[in-house]
Amino acid sequence: RRDPNIRILVADDNADMRKYLDGLLGVRWSVETVTDGRSALAAARERRPSLIVTDVMMPGMDGFALLKELRNDPATRGVPVILLSARAGEEARVEGLQAGADDYVVKPFTARELLARVAARLDVHRLGSRLEESEERLRLALEASGMVAWSWDLRTGAVTHSENATHVLGLAKEANVSETFFHVHPDDVKHLQQVVQRAIQSRGEYQVDFRTIRADNGKIVWLHNRGRVECDAQGEPIRVTGTTTDINERKRAEEANALLANIVDSSDDAIISKSLEGTI
Repeated sequence: RRDPNIRILVADDNADMRKYLDGLLGVRWSVETVTDGRSALAAARERRPSLIVTDVMMPGMDGFALLKELRNDPATRGVPVILLSARAGEEARVEGLQAGADDYVVKPFTARELLARVAARLDVHRLGSRLEESEERLRLALEASGMVAWSWDLRTGAVTHSENATHVLGLAKEANVSETFFHVHPDDVKHLQQVVQRAIQSRGEYQVDFRTIRADNGKIVWLHNRGRVECDAQGEPIRVTGTTTDINERKRAEEANALLANIVDSSDDAIISKSLEGTI
């Protein structure tokens, strides 16, 4: 079934090869053909293609030069590129892949082989795009909620935070567990460690509130941690993943309400005492 929304750009200086590729790929996708690398680069910049199939040996700008220009341009950097070349052998293939190509197809090739390679590259690119979209949605959701996602490798001690960790917590995206605990308020360190260690020993989950001292401005902030222990195939703990949420406003409000309640209670006690004095 043909998908006209998938646009493949073909660059080859051989008219017969362009005609062949147009007919072969055009059965399943929309195809645009050009005669050299410079024309391919201009076409890709004008309208980003879904994939580029280019010959290596072309006059003017060859396939490698085209690939370099595509990868240096943010607008075309992510476009999948398949190189077609008469140069066979592992060394030639490695050279093509190291230059930034997504695949390297040696001439002569069969129609079935090229169709399979193109379809595979389109599928990989589609999955990668969906993953990037999902990651972007997650990043926006985390930023909106003031929540930081993190992962702690129990074997290395490395802690990786989501990108908003610097803004929310004043922490670096990558740190180690010693650095992370260093910023916990001294009065809360022992309790936090005990809660986490119990979860690791039981291979379970935990929730805990604690104070931290921001690394960037030294302010004391209340945080809520939720963590879950992950184990390997043998059941041994290897990682703790979770989220940290800034609950400082909520805690400050609770403290203010508690203080107000104490003041009211004290005032009531004073009034009652004064009244009793008047009756004695």
